[in-house]
Amino acid sequence: MPAQGPAIPTTAEVSSRIRPTIMAIRHLAPGAARVRTHISPRGHGYAAVFDQGGVRLSLRLADRAAIGHWVTRAFPGIDWTEPHTLDLAAERVFRSAAPDEPIASAHTHAGER
Repeated sequence: MPAQGPAIPTTAEVSSRIRPTIMAIRHLAPGAARVRTHISPRGHGYAAVFDQGGVRLSLRLADRAAIGHWVTRAFPGIDWTEPHTLDLAAERVFRSAAPDEPIASAHTHAGER
């Protein structure tokens, strides 16, 4: 019998993990609309939080680290060595532009919104 990889979580399972995460992010960063996160080759998390207009919110380093950790734990099947953006309203994660590029230049894969 061939080895099986980790089970792909159902939409309900993802929602049950991400909704508390989104609530915590909104509490810690009022006005947050998107979170761009990735993990560096050294294993350090990175998170930048943006409002609806794409303006980066000013947060303490500890808060950005916590938010990055929460997001990566809520979506364990994603390759976080590549930058991804969590859209809080859509409750979806998209592969995004490099972490130092403005959120307006972030893109999604064909067919995703």
